[in-house]
Amino acid sequence: MIAVITLSKTFFTGHPRKDEETGFREKVIEGTKIHSCRQNYEYWELKIKRLKKADGVLSIRQWSDKPFCGKQEIITEVPADVVGIQKLCLWRGFEHPAVIGREIFSINELAKNDGLSLEDYQSWLAPAFKENKEDSTDKGYPCN
Repeated sequence: MIAVITLSKTFFTGHPRKDEETGFREKVIEGTKIHSCRQNYEYWELKIKRLKKADGVLSIRQWSDKPFCGKQEIITEVPADVVGIQKLCLWRGFEHPAVIGREIFSINELAKNDGLSLEDYQSWLAPAFKENKEDSTDKGYPCN
């Protein structure tokens, strides 16, 4: 079984660095981008569980052009036994550290491990907070 996770080649419309390259491909290959923050935890949890059960591989790819409009380019493939998933909880405004499981991480560390500067990371996640504005808590991504 192959599960696919696709990374953006360029920053999206609405990001201050719109259309500039993210450099994710190089950062994955160098080992400096070691995770990807995704919404819809339950979907990814099930996908990773199935991947591990089938002893498959996670194919990390990037879009050749705009997301969902072009071909996918394979960056690398990762064996299921080293793939993991953790629930991430962030707060609007990033005034508090991130919580992953029961551990606390600085937003700077999370941004770095995601292959972004702090400013780019905050701008990258801003749309997720807007989508979750009906959430009555201060939590916005993706802690439901």
